[in-house]
Amino acid sequence: MFLAAVVQGPGFSVPVRIRNMSTTGALVEAAAVPEDGSSVRLIRGSLTIPAQVMWSEASRCGLRFSSVVSVREWLAPPSNGEQKRVDDALRAMKAGAIPLPLKPESHDAASPIELGMDLRAVTKLLGAHCEDLLGDPHAVIRYGERLQNLDIVLQVIGAVADMLSGAGEESSIASRLQNLRASARQAIEREA
Repeated sequence: MFLAAVVQGPGFSVPVRIRNMSTTGALVEAAAVPEDGSSVRLIRGSLTIPAQVMWSEASRCGLRFSSVVSVREWLAPPSNGEQKRVDDALRAMKAGAIPLPLKPESHDAASPIELGMDLRAVTKLLGAHCEDLLGDPHAVIRYGERLQNLDIVLQVIGAVADMLSGAGEESSIASRLQNLRASARQAIEREA
C-alpha cells in the first residue's frame, strides 16, 4: 500500500505514506514521525480520523484509531479529486518520470505556449526547493501543512501552464482547476 496522507498533531503536520491499514489502525512512514503516545489525526483528502501513536521507530509509526474506519473508503480516490493526482505524481517522481517541456521557436512576443513553459520552469524550480524541505525532518514537522499548501500552489500553476500551452483537454484542465480552487479555499480557511 502506498497512499499519501498527513499526520497532524499539536504544533506539527507531517506528510506521510500509509503503508498498511486496517479498520482500527495504520502503519505510516515519513521523514520524521511523532513520539509514542502522541495524540494525532490522520488526514487523506476530506477523510480524517483521530488516532494515538502506539509505537514509533526510525521513519515508521503505528497508529490506533479512535473508532473503526472503512478501509475501502480510505482507499477510494478522495472527494477533492486532487489526492489521486498527487499520489500518481509522487509515484512518477519516485520512478524518475518527470517530463521536460520542449522549447518552442523564438518569437518577439510571448505566446501562450511560451508562457506555459515559463510557468512550468518556475514550478520545477519551486518544486525542487519543496523537495529539499521535505528531506529535512525538522522542516517537515514544523512546516508540513505549509508544504501541503505549496503543493496546491504548484498544482494550480501547473494546471494554468497546461491551459496556456494546450497540454491536455481543456474541459479536463478546467475541472482540475475547479478542484484545486476548492483545495485552495479549504487551505485558506484552515489558515484563518
